[in-house]
Amino acid sequence: MDRNDGRSNRNGGVNLWPLAGVAAVGLLTAAVAQPAITHYFAWKEPAYTFPLRDVRLQIRADRYGSGRFGARRSGGRKHKGVDFAAPVGTPVLAAKSGWAWIGQRNDGMGNHVLIKHPDGTTTRYGHLDTTEIADGQWIWQGTPVGTVGKSGNAKAKAIRAHLHFEVLTKRGLAVNPLPQMDINRDD
Repeated sequence: MDRNDGRSNRNGGVNLWPLAGVAAVGLLTAAVAQPAITHYFAWKEPAYTFPLRDVRLQIRADRYGSGRFGARRSGGRKHKGVDFAAPVGTPVLAAKSGWAWIGQRNDGMGNHVLIKHPDGTTTRYGHLDTTEIADGQWIWQGTPVGTVGKSGNAKAKAIRAHLHFEVLTKRGLAVNPLPQMDINRDD
């Protein structure tokens, strides 16, 4: 008797046939409901684009510290993203295409959006004032996902308004986004 061990079959697909009918229907429905990905795999976005509209690239620096990747934070921890200084209300754009989710509110990140990309990486956009996406929505690169704010631990008056931007690997490790970004813009 055959078994479902979660391994790939010879055709590169995952053995789904032994799953209960409800689970299989759910998986098939999810695959059918996301037609945008068929077009995505025909091309590859070369880099992450700058996630702010109408603002020059400026890394936040204030009395609370540097917004650079790896900068020291309280308790000896390291900053896992880059803080781009921008006025409250500045549109925040998807740096790469993928499925978007509104992150769970927490004291540190505040209002934030996560985008899971087909290559397995994830981008996070933190300290937002507003979010403009629906959970599970496919977002194309350059689509507005929210606006810059001062939510979470960015509420203090002495902290400049900024977008906290992270790139996470498939394994969830934060990497410096700047070397991977197309920041040579003419605008």
